[in-house]
Amino acid sequence: MSALSYYLEREGLSTTGISLVRENTVSLQPPRALWVSFPLGRPMGMPGNSNFQSQVMSAALDLLNRAEGPVLENYPIDLPPSDIEADIAACPISFQRTYTQKPIWTERLNEELALLGPWHDMARQRRKGHSLSGVNSANQASLLEKLGDMLDKKTVESAELAWLKRAVEDLRFFYLEAMTAQPGDLSHEALDVIFWRESILGEALIQFHGILIEQGHVEMARAIAPRQALEISTKKKRTTS
Repeated sequence: MSALSYYLEREGLSTTGISLVRENTVSLQPPRALWVSFPLGRPMGMPGNSNFQSQVMSAALDLLNRAEGPVLENYPIDLPPSDIEADIAACPISFQRTYTQKPIWTERLNEELALLGPWHDMARQRRKGHSLSGVNSANQASLLEKLGDMLDKKTVESAELAWLKRAVEDLRFFYLEAMTAQPGDLSHEALDVIFWRESILGEALIQFHGILIEQGHVEMARAIAPRQALEISTKKKRTTS
């Protein structure tokens, strides 16, 4: 974006932008930039808060009044700290990961699917039948059956890697849609923590990560369970009554 800014400036168009990584902006020196302390992926700050976002945008546009650059200003307002644990407690689904004693992965995953099915049906009704995952729970059951079989055998054939990636993406959508079935404002961070720390599927994907690393499929392992997921999975799980 910095290179594009200089090109536009040479054509007589003034530019401004928002920086999420201050060090990069200092190095690239775009004509005008507003640095914000918000998380990556949230350049406007608070999701769903149009007033807050408008203030950030206005501050960035105000830099257009500077005739010469490079200009790098700090936005003076930080996001209020979010209580992720409070968000997690608001999730309507109580996962039973720590209470499931069955050693067979297919059985454990199918039990969890039975728990999530009604919630996902509710989510589809709220979204007027739309879903980013498979058409119905039966599709998810077949995916989980195959995933569980791979885990029980502790191996992933090279020919199955592409299928594994697609299956995991589909199941992740299924789980996230079920977890957001009820109206509310669960943050993306809270959903990640719940999935990786509490669900059996999250635990299964961590196991897949280890298997894939052992088989030399490092990039696929990272795609299935990124570093952040590994960190989350080791932290204390939510307590349930």
